[in-house]
Amino acid sequence: MAWYVHLSVCFAAVHNSAEIGFARKALKALEKTSSPRECAWMLKDFVNGNGVARGPKGDLFNWGMVGNYTSASDFIEGLRPFWLSLFRSRGAELQDFEHILVFEEEEQSGAVTVYEVSYNGRVNCEENIKGDLVVKTFPDMPFSWHQY
Repeated sequence: MAWYVHLSVCFAAVHNSAEIGFARKALKALEKTSSPRECAWMLKDFVNGNGVARGPKGDLFNWGMVGNYTSASDFIEGLRPFWLSLFRSRGAELQDFEHILVFEEEEQSGAVTVYEVSYNGRVNCEENIKGDLVVKTFPDMPFSWHQY
């Protein structure tokens, strides 16, 4: 039996040695967890530059796949260390509008759920204050890939 899930991820990326290092570190940490295997697949593609589109104002990482019983919320949680590293590395330059989008469409659902992953704090080097991830869920969006 299979339950197909279309999973797509999109976020602004600098894709420099620091961000690639965050991905490698997160990939190594995944070996000790029960996180979905899709987390490792995405990180490997990020490290290799697959899905990175270069633009005059910055890079954009787009990644997607069709999984079997893939849970977007488990996927997001499995990548928490990577997401936090990306957000925290921007420091004072982190803008309020910066976020990661994860799209999930379950088989025969006819609707997409969007997860917006953002950061609720600023990195203040003097006070060493660090925030955490905020995940907002937008179910049953008025669009779908209608792939299945």
